[in-house]
Amino acid sequence: MGRYKLIRNAIWFVTVVVLSGVLVAQSADQHPDWPGKGQLFVGTCYQPVDRSPDQIRHDVALMKQAGFSIVRMGDLSWDAFEPSDGQFQFAWFDNLLAQMNQAGIKVILDIGGSPAPIWLHQKYPKVNVVNEYGVTLHPAERYMDDISEPAYQKHLIRFADELTRHYAHNPTLAAIGYNNEIGNGFMSYSDADRLRFVTWLKRKSGQPSGGRGT
Repeated sequence: MGRYKLIRNAIWFVTVVVLSGVLVAQSADQHPDWPGKGQLFVGTCYQPVDRSPDQIRHDVALMKQAGFSIVRMGDLSWDAFEPSDGQFQFAWFDNLLAQMNQAGIKVILDIGGSPAPIWLHQKYPKVNVVNEYGVTLHPAERYMDDISEPAYQKHLIRFADELTRHYAHNPTLAAIGYNNEIGNGFMSYSDADRLRFVTWLKRKSGQPSGGRGT
């Protein structure tokens, strides 16, 4: 990974901080001294799941050399944190956070809700997207998840709980975000999605929600 690749698209104002494991929204009204020295964070998005341990060490060294103060990680990594149903693995990310901390770099932890792990698609086929012709599409690329499917939502909430509980007090953590490019996924046209949409329409219009509707 080159230094200039790390620098691209790399400036954030961090307005959500983690205090004692609780997310607290910060506003400019609460901080009349904003922006001030040390409050402009420069960094990058980084996906360590694609890198070897040696490459990661090299990348962190480049980030430190470039003067980065913050890095966003965790997106697109649900299956790395939970490779099988209910079996969570955090050691690999613990080690990475320790390296970032040693380099003086804070971390924005992203709760990567998409893509869902393949095991979730296999165990709950309704997580698969259905196109407008009624054909089920298996996850061949990113974001091919029916995010309105209850099984998906249930497992994502569990994943988010485990992830935030594990890292709530980590000193390297500066903020927590959710997902990557939310809303950029595939549209699903399954019968279940149709019924949920009809129910929503009836609720919004004040009509009874029973039956299949038209």
